[in-house]
Amino acid sequence: MMSSSNPKLETIRFQDASQTFHYYKNEAASWESFWHYHPEIEITYIHKGTGIRFVGDSIQPYEEGDLVLFGKNLPHNHISNKVEEGNQVLYGIQFSNDLFKDFRECEKINKLFHLAKYGIYFPNASQEVKQKILDIQEARPLTRLIYLLEVINEMVEDETYETLSSISFDENKDLKKHHHRINEVTTYITEHFNKNLSLDQVAGMAGLTPPSFCRWFKKNTGSTYVDYLNTIRIEKSCQYLIKTDWAIKRVAYESGFESLANFNRTFKKYKNQAPNLYRKALTTS
Repeated sequence: MMSSSNPKLETIRFQDASQTFHYYKNEAASWESFWHYHPEIEITYIHKGTGIRFVGDSIQPYEEGDLVLFGKNLPHNHISNKVEEGNQVLYGIQFSNDLFKDFRECEKINKLFHLAKYGIYFPNASQEVKQKILDIQEARPLTRLIYLLEVINEMVEDETYETLSSISFDENKDLKKHHHRINEVTTYITEHFNKNLSLDQVAGMAGLTPPSFCRWFKKNTGSTYVDYLNTIRIEKSCQYLIKTDWAIKRVAYESGFESLANFNRTFKKYKNQAPNLYRKALTTS
């Protein structure tokens, strides 16, 4: 994914007028911040790689097998784990929110698309569904559409889904008004999470006083500035704990914490256990 200091409205270009959806493969050594949105629905499947997934005000880790449905105008982003060697591979499908709206048989699909304004994660998606997404790449035109419908139907039938963002960006007109500025700030935070990001510095980027910035940031992201920054830092620290043999003190420093005590305290608050116990549980399982 391309790197950008300024967030973008992504324009989806179909190869020809006969296409009803856009299918793509995104493969790179690493993915930088590309906080973006578009009016199309999107399905993303992580075939290879790990990192952090940003969806609206949701910040969560992703790994191989990650399958997510994004609603229209929902800002999202994948930032890969730079500690991990090897390529990142993502398969994506983008199509109009109205693709199935005139089919009475697709009422459940349209309800799913409406819910997707919050982003939907499918933690228990079957291998058959994931393989179907891969098979679209080489299928003939009509078969491609059939495969897409089968993938979406499996999502409709999956009752173990999880919604991601706590706020809807599609219906919040005030949020859209400030879309560019809030995205510019959050992109900067994401790219410099391991630096000393003072409130005064980040508020200055938005052209606001610290108190005004805190109110504005909370209103437009659903999260406080400190919570947003700490969530990114803790998710990054989790990757370091799993993927490296760094000492806990170095993990704290690389994640942007100035003291080991503050890191331990913050980590326990977000993960309900100490960093060393988290590492032990996941590296010995």
